[in-house]
Amino acid sequence: MFVFVRCPQCGFSGEESLFTQGCPGCGYCAPVPKPGEGSAWPDAGPRPVAAGKLPPWVYILAGLALAAVAGALLFLIAA
Repeated sequence: MFVFVRCPQCGFSGEESLFTQGCPGCGYCAPVPKPGEGSAWPDAGPRPVAAGKLPPWVYILAGLALAAVAGALLFLIAA
C-alpha cells in the first residue's frame, strides 16, 4: 500500500485515497490499455490477482493435496 502518491502530470502529492478518481489537482488519469495492447506502463510488472480469482494451478494443487490427505486417512483407518 502506498502512503503518498505523486501525479506525473502536475506533481500534486497526497494520500492514495485522494487519487481514486484521478489526480485531484489536475484530473490526470493513467491511460487505460485497450484490449490486447498490454500494460499502459512499459515497466509494469505482473498485476495482483483479484480476490476470488485464482489461477487454475492453485485449484489443481489444492485438489491433489486434499486427495493425498484423504488417501492417507483411509490407509490409516484400514490398517
